[in-house]
Amino acid sequence: MCSRFALTTPPELIASAFRLSDPPVVRPRYNIAPTQDALVVRVMDGDREGELMHWGLIPFWSRDTSINARLVNARAETASGRTAFRNAFRKRRCLIPASGFFEWRREDRHKRAFFIRPISRQPMAIAGLYEEWRDPDRPGAPLVESFTILTTEPNVLMRDIHHRMPVLIDPVEQDLWLDPDVTEPEMVHHLLRPTPSDWLEAYCVSSYVDNPAHEGPECVHPMGPSCIEERRAAEGSQIPDSLWG
Repeated sequence: MCSRFALTTPPELIASAFRLSDPPVVRPRYNIAPTQDALVVRVMDGDREGELMHWGLIPFWSRDTSINARLVNARAETASGRTAFRNAFRKRRCLIPASGFFEWRREDRHKRAFFIRPISRQPMAIAGLYEEWRDPDRPGAPLVESFTILTTEPNVLMRDIHHRMPVLIDPVEQDLWLDPDVTEPEMVHHLLRPTPSDWLEAYCVSSYVDNPAHEGPECVHPMGPSCIEERRAAEGSQIPDSLWG
């Protein structure tokens, strides 16, 4: 799954990378967690736009918002057929800009946090789905927009950390993914594949990031190579050096 990510890229660079007409009004975020708002890129009336949306999808048919905590992620392999995601998969696909994402590796009695980011340092485009919802019991209630992150099987790099990873959309394939006129799932399913390992690097970070209330650069500060040596000594694991760029 993907339950935490960061977006620290300057707004001007986000606008350039995602072809937005205006830089988004966002501040650096080092520990974005479910139930919080995050920047989402979508196509409306033929143009890309960036909007803040609630992380945790609320299907349009839901009676209330309580379901969103269970819909933070959607499996790419099955999302197009699931009731909660079927409509959004056809009509409301989006991208979630991120500087990197966090994942936790279980080690004996505790979990160790890793930060995974593009080697290029360019913002990554996480595949997502979004929905629009209004409280059916409140006439004139405001529109609530929410999103979920699509996950897939891990690549070689991620396999040593976790059994799932977010789907990252290649820049040359983003137009197809975002196109609201492409409504047949089979037209975009091939985009939902694991990212090549050589696009990414990963390193250990402090347990400070474990608390979703924590913010700031400390969340992504490298812990150094010591955790690699600890794991190699404990497990005899053949961890590729490229994992720790």
